[in-house]
Amino acid sequence: MEPQTKSLAFNAAAAREQPELWRELPGKAAVFALYSDDVKAEPYVGRTPNLRGRLRRLLEPSDKHPRRLQLAGLVRRVEWIETGSDFESLLIQFNLLVQVYAARGRTQEALKRMHLRAPAYLRYLGSNPQPRLTTTTRPSQRESQWAFGPFASNATAERFSDELLKLFFLRRCVEDLECSPTHPGCASAR
Repeated sequence: MEPQTKSLAFNAAAAREQPELWRELPGKAAVFALYSDDVKAEPYVGRTPNLRGRLRRLLEPSDKHPRRLQLAGLVRRVEWIETGSDFESLLIQFNLLVQVYAARGRTQEALKRMHLRAPAYLRYLGSNPQPRLTTTTRPSQRESQWAFGPFASNATAERFSDELLKLFFLRRCVEDLECSPTHPGCASAR
C-alpha cells in the first residue's frame, strides 16, 4: 500500500491570526517537506515523532528563542506522510530526498543529508598462504563471496572479528607473511 501524501498551504500571517490551522496537522510521527514559492529552491525535508509540535517550532516566530531555525517567512506549502515506525520514517525520508536530488542531478546528496555511512564488513583474505581477516567498508568484487556482514558499525565488526579470531586461532597481524624459516611470523593471542 502506497503511503498517502497530505498537503497544506501555509501563510505565516494567517497562521498567527488563526491558531486552529495547527489543529489540521496531526500530532503523530511523520516525514515532512516544507516548500517555498521558488521552484528552484530545495525543500526542507525532515522526520519527527510529532508533526504538529515540530512544525510549530519551525514555523512560529519565537521571541524566546531568536537563534532557533525559523522558516515561517519562506514556507508556502507543507507536505507530509504519516508513518508508523522509525524504520518507515527513515525509508520514506530517504526516498523523498532521492526524488528531490535526482531531479537536480545530485543523487549522492541524499546520502549526505541522511548522514548515512557505508556499512562495515569483515573480509577474509584467503589468497595469501597465511589467511587473515580485515574490516572494511568496501568489499572487493573479487573476494565478495568472502565478505561477512553488514555490521552496524566498524566497532561491531571489530568485536565480531576478535571473537572469530579467538575461536579459530587465526592470526591478528596484518602483514603478508612469507612461509620461510627466516621470517619470524606473528604470535596470535589465544
